[in-house]
Amino acid sequence: MKYGLVINDQIICEPISDHSQLLNIAKQKGAPVSDTSPPLSGEITLEREGRLFHLWPAEEKFNLPPADIGFATSYSAWTLDKSSMRITRECRHSPMTFSETLKDLRRHIRYQRDVALSRIETACAANGGKVWARQQAEAAAWLEDNTTPVPMIQKLANRGGVTVAVVVQKIASKAAAANNLTTKVMDDVLAAEKKIKALKAMADANSLPDSWLDQLQYIAGHWRNNWPPELL
Repeated sequence: MKYGLVINDQIICEPISDHSQLLNIAKQKGAPVSDTSPPLSGEITLEREGRLFHLWPAEEKFNLPPADIGFATSYSAWTLDKSSMRITRECRHSPMTFSETLKDLRRHIRYQRDVALSRIETACAANGGKVWARQQAEAAAWLEDNTTPVPMIQKLANRGGVTVAVVVQKIASKAAAANNLTTKVMDDVLAAEKKIKALKAMADANSLPDSWLDQLQYIAGHWRNNWPPELL
């Protein structure tokens, strides 16, 4: 938790997560702090020669923006809340411009795309990326020539009590399913980008509709077209 230093009703050090650094600052200001001081917990008041040094926890009052994209988040200045002995600040959300919202939407899509691709890879490469790559390589080689040695696949076949052909088929099916999902993700990215570019062209031609924010927010919420739950 973040803590800050308050002296004479003034925030001397805004809340920080590094408690050691905060205690050093308090010590420099004259607070009775030693190397054996206990960890910060709750509201702490130290006294030296009539001076009070308050180490108060921070409270960031966060609220969600009105939509996934199109709003910039900023924070108010830190203020004292004496009743709760907290140093508080609030977050604010202000509308972005059209160009800022385009960047925000593309960031939003990139993030969701990367999450999906990572989940596809993780599902295939449960035993590690190098293992999965080698399994695919051996399966492809065996499909080209079924006399090709495939030591890793042979071990899997022996362990499962099945033929090499069965294991190869499972690997090929798994790879095909992963490729299909990857293609779907990338096709949806391209479709979303096409819609974005259409609105950008309108903006460049000074014919951007008043509903541009609604349209971009709709893309943000619906560009993933019928994705399976495991990708969401």
